[in-house]
Amino acid sequence: MARADEPFDPVQKPRHYNSHPSSIECIELAHYYSFALGNVVKYLWRSGLKDETPSLVDLAKAEFYLKYAASEGVQTHKPEDYRIRMACETVLRKVLPHHGAAIATVLQSITEAMFCSDERLHQTLLQMALASLQLEILKQQAPIERELTT
Repeated sequence: MARADEPFDPVQKPRHYNSHPSSIECIELAHYYSFALGNVVKYLWRSGLKDETPSLVDLAKAEFYLKYAASEGVQTHKPEDYRIRMACETVLRKVLPHHGAAIATVLQSITEAMFCSDERLHQTLLQMALASLQLEILKQQAPIERELTT
């Protein structure tokens, strides 16, 4: 995270990846995941923080990458990669309290999936993450639709 006296930089320290309430920088968590799941983390992270990008756009991008990961069946780590899992979960514990239940479920589910050796369970965890993300998208769309009809 950029220090208070350190200016944000659009390339090395963009505000939307360094303004998380946990004081964690996005890359500190995203680098543990595959490309697709890392992008899910990235878009959930910056949702509502990137200048002029509506939150729903970032959530839709996260949904796209989550569907891709589920279709590819990508597993990032072996279950015995204990140190990597512990490091990832340590960062995740600092981040989760700053997200709602749906986004927290997505992050927890994709983390479990990336260490899961059972293909059925791996797919079930990714589908659970996808359902939670889609629920969040619907919740955020509902107020917009209500405004349009009134």
